[in-house]
Amino acid sequence: SRAVMSWKPVKTEANIVDLLVATEKGTPNQAFEASYSIGQLFYEWLIGTYGFDKFITMLKNVGPTSSFDENIKTTYGISKMQAYEKAAPYMLRAWNKATK
Repeated sequence: SRAVMSWKPVKTEANIVDLLVATEKGTPNQAFEASYSIGQLFYEWLIGTYGFDKFITMLKNVGPTSSFDENIKTTYGISKMQAYEKAAPYMLRAWNKATK
């Protein structure tokens, strides 16, 4: 979205990780607007990498786990930041395709 493109740079994998972290808060308004598209790319990567069944497990773990980070660790065996860093190359490629 235009709001995202003017809010934070999206040129490197580190920028993607920064954007993922920033959208967790939902504020400012640009973070809220970006959260759907950035989140969709992240979930697309999770499903493509680990499979849909694992994604369903993550959704089921929302209640039993105390945070998103704990849920990612419980479901995928890696930290949230590790997942963000692993997803960043895919997400950057997809972002660049969509914005050209």
